[in-house]
Amino acid sequence: MKSLSLKSTILLFVLLITSVIQGQIASNDYKTYTKDGAWCWFSDPRAIYFENNFKRSYIGSVTSDGDIKIGYFDHESGNTFEKIIYPDFQIDDHVNPSLLFLPDGRLMAFFTGHNGGFYYAKTKEPENISEWEKITKLDLGDRLCYTNPVMLSGEDNRIYVFSRSGFDWKPSFIYSDDFGKTWSKSQSFVNKPEANIDNRPYTKVLSDGKNRIWFAITDGHPRDEPLNSIYVFYYEKGKYYKPDGSLIGKMTDMPFDQTRIAKAYDGAETRVRSWIWDIALDEKGKPVIVYTRLKEETQHRYFYARWDGQKWLHSFVAEAGKDFPRAERTKSQRNPEPHYSGGIIIDHENTDVVYYSAPVGDTFEIFRATLSEGEWAKTQVTQNSRRDNVRPFVVRNSPENVTPRLLWMSNIFYQHYTNYFSRIKMNIKK
Repeated sequence: MKSLSLKSTILLFVLLITSVIQGQIASNDYKTYTKDGAWCWFSDPRAIYFENNFKRSYIGSVTSDGDIKIGYFDHESGNTFEKIIYPDFQIDDHVNPSLLFLPDGRLMAFFTGHNGGFYYAKTKEPENISEWEKITKLDLGDRLCYTNPVMLSGEDNRIYVFSRSGFDWKPSFIYSDDFGKTWSKSQSFVNKPEANIDNRPYTKVLSDGKNRIWFAITDGHPRDEPLNSIYVFYYEKGKYYKPDGSLIGKMTDMPFDQTRIAKAYDGAETRVRSWIWDIALDEKGKPVIVYTRLKEETQHRYFYARWDGQKWLHSFVAEAGKDFPRAERTKSQRNPEPHYSGGIIIDHENTDVVYYSAPVGDTFEIFRATLSEGEWAKTQVTQNSRRDNVRPFVVRNSPENVTPRLLWMSNIFYQHYTNYFSRIKMNIKK
């Protein structure tokens, strides 16, 4: 074979460098954080950055065998470490753990079974995930699912964990004032009095870590709610408020009638159902959400909405393609979860940036979109991938100059949330 000419070599080098700079490389050319790990998008944070003696991103996932796993990526050494804290728990991507750091640097992990069983544990030492205290189980009902822990410094470091209630499917919480030694009773905080017993809103949770906790909830599952809307409100000092600051009620008034909460997105008005994917706070402390509009099972569209202090401003981000996983991809007659999308997430450190998954040809790829003067500028993070890349997540609390910050699932196969084999990739080229 003839050697390349100098001109051809330079051209090839320029194309390679340009591709790397723009991040447009195949998923397989990015480093793998874990060879076996998956997650859903209703237990968060899935990954969190913590810096003290070390600079590390800590990541939770569930393996294809149902192991609950916690690991880290060390940003100084480039090393990774993983620890299975509960083997053979449940083969289901709904059970991925969520993470919370305590003031002393110890890590707490929370997870539930899909429909029953609340579990938590904490590390024995700060910044050391190799040794854990005994995992504790609470009986919080057989309908329980998802975990979203927050800690409020303004309430003497009270820990709240939000989940789907194990008793009535509704958004609920427990809290602890002693770092998990004891817990309150489970309380549902919203409901719809006219809805049937099987109504189950989906909830995203976010906190400023001081005094406020923000929520974005739906009417229910879009499969069951043809006009599924999204409601946004917040908690502060024992009371719940609409985004404009008007009072919804006190904790003593719970559960609140969900229909009293203002809608961020009105599915009844547009006649198009939705599903929530993420909520964040902009630099002014105002809420931002991303969500899908689902006109048809095969027509998914990503939207972004920002609260300007008086109203919600909605912006179309991108076409999301068909449902994930697509039936033709899994060789099944129909996707049992046709309202699942590839996924979209907000960069919480810069809420003008989102990452999303959308099909290019036959494969889901990861994209980055930046909002500037009302327009979205888009670049591909992955391209020409052999496998679907879905459910991106930006590591919480990670500085913008830290790499990696972006994680996503690269699927060896994904048939269903109980039948999958996925890797978690990082935005670092091999």
